[in-house]
Amino acid sequence: MDELKDLRNFFNELDEEITNLTDQFAETKGVTKEIIQEHYEALLAGPMILFEQKRLLKKKELLIEIGRLYPDQNRKMYTPIFTFEDNSKWALGDAGFAYAPEIIESNYQIEENYLPLLPTLIETKAKNYEPWQYNLNLDNGYVLCVNKIDTLSGISFTYTIKKK
Repeated sequence: MDELKDLRNFFNELDEEITNLTDQFAETKGVTKEIIQEHYEALLAGPMILFEQKRLLKKKELLIEIGRLYPDQNRKMYTPIFTFEDNSKWALGDAGFAYAPEIIESNYQIEENYLPLLPTLIETKAKNYEPWQYNLNLDNGYVLCVNKIDTLSGISFTYTIKKK
């Protein structure tokens, strides 16, 4: 506890020294404490900007599209992208589904082979998986298998759909 108190005191003193230095520098540029206070109050009184709320996945989601997102134009590697009923796009990470990176349409391709199986409900939590090795149950009697492969040119993914 004494060590934590000493650290708290140290950081309080350091904060005070830095504040004094920045205040002195600001005043040499004509920025007074009053001007800073006015801007601070205006900032607090201004409109609040709300950031998009990321939603949580339900236990099962309606999968409407499977695609590939290529990181560059050579199209040797890709990230599997899964689109759910609300048109949100998701990728698989080391612990399951995560929001997909920004989609650039010229680097995105729909998996035409899987269209006959869609739409279908998909379990969003993999059963018996190791990181990057997923078996996700689909309600239409199939399992989506996703595997990460380390190649000479980097990381790649394979995914297949197998009958249960």
